[in-house]
Amino acid sequence: MTARGDAIEDAGALGDDFMLQSYYPEKEPLEIQKLFGSGFTESLMDLAPGQWHGPVLSGYGTHLVYVSSIREPSPPIFAEVRERVVQEWTSERSEELNEQFYASLRDSYTIVIEEPAAQDDVAVVPESSR
Repeated sequence: MTARGDAIEDAGALGDDFMLQSYYPEKEPLEIQKLFGSGFTESLMDLAPGQWHGPVLSGYGTHLVYVSSIREPSPPIFAEVRERVVQEWTSERSEELNEQFYASLRDSYTIVIEEPAAQDDVAVVPESSR
């Protein structure tokens, strides 16, 4: 049994063959999430670099994972995210305007909910009279 953090000469010999690649250098979390799922990606965020870790669960099973390094992503350039920001702002603004419109409609009406007629008050017409 290999202890957490021990050096492993041939990690591939410790597990089964895997249908995807076994090495993912310098991948963004979103790229890893698309391949292995959000739970796996969240687990990776808690792992220390320079060590083997496992088992780490994904939709494919359990994995032995080596994190070589962790880099903070550079902040996005506004020009690259501008379109998404405009779409999100437009969507939020549209929702606000719709809610204001529906609120003004509700304010212009009086809603009356009548109680259903009691069973005794309902007239029953015999079939022969129909």
